[in-house]
Amino acid sequence: MSRLQTRFAELKEQNRAALVTFVTAGDPGYDTSLAILKGLPAAGADVIELGMPFTDPMADGPAIQLANIRALEAKQNLLKTLQMVREFRKDNSETPLVLMGYFNPIHKYGVPKFIADAKEAGVDGLIVVDMPPEHNGELCDPAQAAGIDFIRLTTPTTDDVRLPTVLNGSSGFVYYVSVAGVTGAGAATLEHVEEAVARIREKVGDEEVILGLSGGVDSSVAAALIHRAIGDQLTCVFVDHGLLRLNEGDAVMAMFAGQLHARVIRVDASELFLGKLAGVSDPEAKRKIIGAEFVTVFKEQAAKLKAGDGGHKGATYLAQGTIYPDVIESGGAKSKKAVTIKSHHNVGGLPEQLGLKLLEPLRDLFKDEVRELGVALGLPYDMVYRHPFPGPGLAIRIPGDITPERSQVIDGADPEHFQPLAGIVAVTPFSVLTRMAG
Repeated sequence: MSRLQTRFAELKEQNRAALVTFVTAGDPGYDTSLAILKGLPAAGADVIELGMPFTDPMADGPAIQLANIRALEAKQNLLKTLQMVREFRKDNSETPLVLMGYFNPIHKYGVPKFIADAKEAGVDGLIVVDMPPEHNGELCDPAQAAGIDFIRLTTPTTDDVRLPTVLNGSSGFVYYVSVAGVTGAGAATLEHVEEAVARIREKVGDEEVILGLSGGVDSSVAAALIHRAIGDQLTCVFVDHGLLRLNEGDAVMAMFAGQLHARVIRVDASELFLGKLAGVSDPEAKRKIIGAEFVTVFKEQAAKLKAGDGGHKGATYLAQGTIYPDVIESGGAKSKKAVTIKSHHNVGGLPEQLGLKLLEPLRDLFKDEVRELGVALGLPYDMVYRHPFPGPGLAIRIPGDITPERSQVIDGADPEHFQPLAGIVAVTPFSVLTRMAG
């Protein structure tokens, strides 16, 4: 039996639950986190989760986000994390250790090399938050073939139809994920909303604001908050690049123009984007093209709005859905240290180019706090807590050239494979791994 299987057999015999402890590798530095890691078994840990630092705020609350940021600023990476496991194993050969994080660092490291190195270092299991079961062959299957348990995520919203798919091909271990943001602050209250509204009103006064609405969580919450504060002084520009989720464009318009009665200009730029992407297969090249074309299209609309039209006197503010991890990644925090920022997000020069002042009402919030604020503002729960979708959309999910046929296949797959994961929004740092019966 593996170390995990042995440990849970012992726990079953003792008729008690497991104490699973979490520590972020490299926080606040390599030596300190290694010392913490080595001390956990003596402190009573039955299983240890070692976080692989990565600044993708899909679900983690402020505590884990800050730990990730500190670790990355201390130059922690996957190579050092595996070395930390080797150091731990010099003194401990009994306590199961599971690596937890996101797929991107593993992909960059190289999946075959990562699996071989993780096995050699003494890793017992993997929890990869953004790896759906439909992609078992990419990481889950080779990991299990090497003797590394793959632990699946389930939530209160995982129904009886979805559950067999989630567990298929796994080692039988389940990580139960809360729908509520248990690692973050308490839910946003109406008082918090009104405080934010008051700050926006004080800053903007009677001036007008432009916001680029993507349909993502951050821009949607920013739009709803600013609209609550200043109403028709806000104009949203929704650039439809033709690579959105199935029916996404119509859903955005129905929500913001239909239900919230916000002023939204929808720009159908799908032919432009698809033309620029023709023949391009490299994901990073796709990101850069989409980022550049978005800026071009948005600037054209913003210039018109700045000049004033439709009875409006002209905008003086550009609003953005910047959240605190974006600030860190851009080197805008007090430390002035930048980590990694996705190329399609790198549009920080827009306010200066357009001659507009900047409004960032979410700048001090983490992702889970933004979600809580969105719910408090009345945005639909399934919009705020749905599975993340990349900014460049289907362009990144489609391998190789983008064709109408490939786009149609991926577009139809999204609701079937990713919407059932909508409840996976927050992971507890102290939680219980359960071994499935049988």
